Formats: sequence, structure tokens, C-alpha cells
Amino acid sequence: GYDKDKPRRNAWPYRDYVIRAFNNDKPYSRFVQEQLAGDVLYPDDPDATIALGFIASGPWDFVGQVELKDDTTAKRLTRDLDRDDMVSVTMSTFVSMTAHCARCHDHKFDPIPQSEYYGLQSVFAGVDRADRPVDRDPGVFHRRNELLAERRAVDVALRPLEDAAEDISTPEIEALDKQVAQWKEINATDPENRPADIKQKIKEAALRRAALVKAALPPADVAKAEQLRARRAELTREMDELPKPELVYAAANYFEPQGTFRFPVTARPV
Repeated sequence: GYDKDKPRRNAWPYRDYVIRAFNNDKPYSRFVQEQLAGDVLYPDDPDATIALGFIASGPWDFVGQVELKDDTTAKRLTRDLDRDDMVSVTMSTFVSMTAHCARCHDHKFDPIPQSEYYGLQSVFAGVDRADRPVDRDPGVFHRRNELLAERRAVDVALRPLEDAAEDISTPEIEALDKQVAQWKEINATDPENRPADIKQKIKEAALRRAALVKAALPPADVAKAEQLRARRAELTREMDELPKPELVYAAANYFEPQGTFRFPVTARPV
């Protein structure tokens, strides 16, 4: 936890993974590899993805990750501290050495310059902590990962188009947003109990706003976005036809967005 200490309902599979590893006398080298890069090194082994719960085991700043705006100093600081935790727990566990002092200065008692510390940070610059689906059946697991990889590629292509739509503004859109903000002040702390006519106006305004945004965008971008959303829906339907997966809270480079918490398209600059 952090400012908001929320339960991690899918952290337990990692605990069980560690117990299985000891009971099965898993070679220590493999045990380390799985916990740091299992999904890359052993992509068809469900246990190797569950093992990434190790990287996700530290504190997570809900306010900084989900509520703060992107491209702000506070957001960059949140992510820097998140990676710092990944570095410090990895080094303390597997090298028996602290390294995170070098975040601020060359480490006095261990030969770790700042450049090496930030090199270590860059190892984790492409992942966050999130729930990931895992299937015990290797065949289902393989197929789900294929679909997830394709859906991620679709989302990567879709993101700049959606960001452009989010940023677009016209006098008519601004006036509509101002009107909706006034309606939302009614029963702001209990929106479910707003008058029915206000709820209907807000709903109609959302449809109106979507139409205004669509009209203001280049037609080619609108067509491309609609094509990508259709493909995404197809991939989601295919995944829904697979058996329901388990979830594990682990290092992840793809997950459903939550507020401003979105998966990194590429490794973030360090």
C-alpha cells in the first residue's frame, strides 16, 4: 500500500509458486530467472509468469499511478520511486547488496556509481504492477498470450488516435463540457441519486460530445480508429471463449487502463 492501502486479491498465486518451487526442489538459477524475467525466458510456462509476482511485491502508489496526470513531475517521480523499489528488492534479495543509495550519489561503501544504478532502473522501465491472466493448461495459456500480444499491438496503434481525440477542442465542445460540469455539481457526492432528467441530459451530452469530436477529427483517423476498435473487439471475443483464467498480481507490460495508469508502449526514459 501507500496513501491508499488497497487489498491485492491476486497476490496469493506468487506465494504458492514459492512454496511449489521449494517442494519441487527447483534449481536456484531457474528460480531466480523466473522471478525476474519468467514470461520472456519461459513464455509457455504458466509458473514462470506467476513468478513475476516477486517484482510486484513492493509498495504501489495508487494516487500517483492512477490519479496524477501524465507528463507531470509528480507522475515521473511516482514512476521513478516505483522502479527504485524494484531495483532495491532485486539487489537486496539476489546480490545481498543495497544499491538504491546510488540513486542520489555514488555509493560510498559498495562500488556502484549512479550510472550503474540508473542502468539497473532501466531494466524495469518497461513494466508496471498489475493483474495478469494465467491458465494452468499450457495450450490455453499459449493461445491467450498470442491473443493478448495482438490486442496489445492494436492498443498501441489506437492510443495516439485516442489521445488526439481526447485533446481536441472546439468552442462548441468547450461549451458542452462547461454545461455538463454544472449538471454534475448536482448531487456531486451522490451521483446515483441525481434527478432522472439530469442523468438523461448528461447521457445525451456524452453522445453529443462524441459526435462533435468525431466531426472535428480527420476522416482517415476516424476510419482507422473504428477499424482498430473492431479488431480489438474480435480479439476480446476470442479470449472470452477460452476457459476463465486465474489472475496473478505481477510485473506486466500490458493491462487494462485504470485512470491515468496505462501500460507503457515502450520502455520509459530513465
